[in-house]
Amino acid sequence: MRGLGSGEIELTHEAFHRRQPWRAAAHLRDLVMTCGLLPFVDKQVGLFERWLGEQLAGITKPDHAQLVRRFATWDV
Repeated sequence: MRGLGSGEIELTHEAFHRRQPWRAAAHLRDLVMTCGLLPFVDKQVGLFERWLGEQLAGITKPDHAQLVRRFATWDV
């Protein structure tokens, strides 16, 4: 809260996505969305994006990481 008030943390979904501990940041983002200060995004999608980033970071071959990223973010 202090970081938001001082401008140290931007009021964006991406800024909350990068914060640690992630559970506290996710809770605060939910509160901010409920107040209407950020547009609503699906919580499950956000959790999946965080998980995917962690999984992709562990893949050492760039071609494999790209393939997994394409599959995981494919939209019909």
